[in-house]
Amino acid sequence: MKESNTPEKGFSVIRYINNNMPAVGIVNIPLLETKLKGAFTYALSLSIEFKDTNKDGMPSQEELPEIDAFCDKLDEQLVGGDPAHPKVLLLARITWNGARDLFYRVTDPETVHAYLQSLIKQENFPIKFDYLMEFDKKWKTTDWIRKLVKKRK
Repeated sequence: MKESNTPEKGFSVIRYINNNMPAVGIVNIPLLETKLKGAFTYALSLSIEFKDTNKDGMPSQEELPEIDAFCDKLDEQLVGGDPAHPKVLLLARITWNGARDLFYRVTDPETVHAYLQSLIKQENFPIKFDYLMEFDKKWKTTDWIRKLVKKRK
């Protein structure tokens, strides 16, 4: 039997208020507490600004399916591969104040960077996004997510 490098998946929905604006997220709570943190030493944060929002800063009903489909496809491409030995894990999706922010943990930043650059270079790509990948062995860049989840319990 092959040993798995994947923590148990346990996505939970969290709702909170940030600067008087509603926020909704899905967070992989077991990943926050995993002992595999040493293997996923890079933090990837990716942000998509909505073109059309309602008064609460959430995407319009027309735009939401396109954003969700893009995020699902991105997860499939980044997290796909060998599920027992992934190179990328989704930590959270947070929707707030006109944007959707995706947070991943990464073992192979060069491959992920090349893939994201290939998307950016596509002239007619429907979704515009920015991203930042940084070395973060101690998971400090996403510590706020852990604190937010802990506060919600």
